[in-house]
Amino acid sequence: MNDTARLVRSWRSRRGMSQAGAAEPAGTGQAAISRIESGRDLPTLALLERIAAALDCRLTVTFTATEKEAVRPRRPASQGLFLRSWGSAVIESV
Repeated sequence: MNDTARLVRSWRSRRGMSQAGAAEPAGTGQAAISRIESGRDLPTLALLERIAAALDCRLTVTFTATEKEAVRPRRPASQGLFLRSWGSAVIESV
């Protein structure tokens, strides 16, 4: 499990929310939250921002990567790149 997965799961649990309860206001599905929390998927920054908002948290992300470390998503290019690793991600209570 990666840091992003642990943070999302931790804040969702602190808020007493189910995966489905966090997914709906974030505009995604319960399965997507499950994949993120298990570390199978890394969310885009846009999705991570929506998840943080759904959890009533502030998102601060610091990352380091080169273009070589990025992978093209299986989504339209307009949604950007996924990074294989993040330097750090912090989700704080608002």
